Parts: sequence; C-alpha cells; structure tokens
Amino acid sequence: DRYFGKRWIARLSANFIAHLFACNKFSSRSRHPDTYLPVYIAFAIHHTNTGEEAVYAALVLLQRLKGRYPKDTRSSGHKLFIAAFMVASKFLYDESYKNSTWRKIAQKLYSLPEINQMERELCFHLEWDIALDTPTISNFRALVSRDFHPGASRPYPTYPTETAYKRRRPNRRENIQLTSHRRAQCSSRVEFSSHTDSACRKLVPITQT
Repeated sequence: DRYFGKRWIARLSANFIAHLFACNKFSSRSRHPDTYLPVYIAFAIHHTNTGEEAVYAALVLLQRLKGRYPKDTRSSGHKLFIAAFMVASKFLYDESYKNSTWRKIAQKLYSLPEINQMERELCFHLEWDIALDTPTISNFRALVSRDFHPGASRPYPTYPTETAYKRRRPNRRENIQLTSHRRAQCSSRVEFSSHTDSACRKLVPITQT
C-alpha cells in the first residue's frame, strides 16, 4: 500500500494544500510516483508515527500562513506540508525528531540546510504565531474533513483566516506585542541559529518553489 493505510487523510491534506496555494501535486524536483503529494504526505505521516492531530495542526498553520499572504500562489505543496508538519509536531509533542531525521521523512527531496531554512521561514512569516490548542485543531479538523475529503465536491471552499484560531485573530498592534513572547515560548522547540531573525529577512517566502 503506497499510502500506508493513510489514504484518506493524505488525500484530504493534499486537496486542502493544493486548493489553498494553487500548487501542483507533483514535486518540481522529482516525478517519482512516491513524490505525488498525497503519497508523499502519507509517507511522512507513517514514518513519523504521530497521531492525526499533528496533521490537522499543520493545516491550521498553513491556513494562518495563507491569511498573511493571501495573494501568494507560488507554491510548493511538499515544502509547505513538511515545514508545517515539522513545526506543528515540535509544538505539540515534548519529544520530536531532529531535522536530520525530518530530511529522511521528506524523502531527501531537500538538503538539511534547506530543511532548516524551511522551518525558519515558516516561523518567521507566521511571526511566531504557531501556538496550537485542542479546540482550534478539533474545529478545523471538522471543517476540512467535511469539505476536502477525497469524495468532496468542487469547487472547494475558501475559509476566512479566523477559522485557524479558537478566538479572533489578534490585530496588528496586539500581534507585535505577542511576537517576542511567542518566540520565547516556542524557540526551544525549533532548531534555529543565533542569527535567525536577520537571516530570515533575506529569505524568500516559503511558498516559493
């Protein structure tokens, strides 16, 4: 089974990502059947051995990212999923894999420096808005399970950004005040260098291929 028993959630996730960022389900780096986005996602889920909560949490983060970059469709669904899945897993679980292992989970489509960069970019472009809680994940899971499952009819809906939050999204002033606090809370779980912020300002958005 190429999907490792994860066909339903993998196809749902791929449908959501492809719709949200208008991205191709094939990687620009490889046309191997295992890199077809739903199969790629299933491989990652299976080899991390995490619960489905982390998958839906990753989709929440991508919904937040789209809210910050609503017109950005220069997308790599593979990069987006792996980066969000990695950050969500590190936030949710006390023990998580090192980035060298995440490279293997990503089927070595990307080098270790690229994996590190993808993680930095996602957190930077989200302004460290990566906190996740069970009600938010559960509510979002119900939405995408209804609208993006493999048999769902098209056109797919586009959600407002607020669906990725338990409460309303913070306004800009509140967000500026929260950013440094978020980083202090979360940075211990993310593999960053001491020059992360200055380096990230020079990085292209994670949605670029």
